[in-house]
Amino acid sequence: MSCPPDVRSEPQQTSLGELLPRVWLASISVGAFAAATAAQALSHDSEGDVVVPVAVGVISVSVAVGAMLVALIVGRRLNRQAGRFPVMTPAGRIEQARDHLDSTARLLRQLEDELTTLTRVLEQRQVDADRYQRLAMLNADQAKLVEHLVARQFERQTRTTWRLQGFQITTAFLLGLVVNWISQPALYWLSSFWT
Repeated sequence: MSCPPDVRSEPQQTSLGELLPRVWLASISVGAFAAATAAQALSHDSEGDVVVPVAVGVISVSVAVGAMLVALIVGRRLNRQAGRFPVMTPAGRIEQARDHLDSTARLLRQLEDELTTLTRVLEQRQVDADRYQRLAMLNADQAKLVEHLVARQFERQTRTTWRLQGFQITTAFLLGLVVNWISQPALYWLSSFWT
């Protein structure tokens, strides 16, 4: 007798998750037995001893409730663990490894881009540092010359700013005069038009 190649003939182990429905069924069966025993004991009006069947019923119900509680607790733990530790097939593991490799490759590309950007910034900073180093090495005459050039440029910029502000103030004043001069006849014309 031969099996197809994809079917395994190894004995299967029953997991705790598969046993939970059986525990529930057994608990319900024991509870039903306990209820039947207690009902039978209470229905007899004989003078016999009723304590033993009632005790058996109470113990049976206690065992059934305990088994149901254990099954409930174990079931919740299994559900929690199933969410944390999913069972993976080899194909799923391969796919997960492939996904991890893809994300690692993307991360490496991002790191390479950031490293390139930081290298460019560092090279620019090095050029700036060299320039400032040369400026620091200027002698006193060159430093006075540079200071004079910067002061002249600052004065020139200040004069240009004052001229621009004066032009803007003059233009605003003249525009205000023109608007006031035109507004009176325009207001008269509009009031005669609407009345």
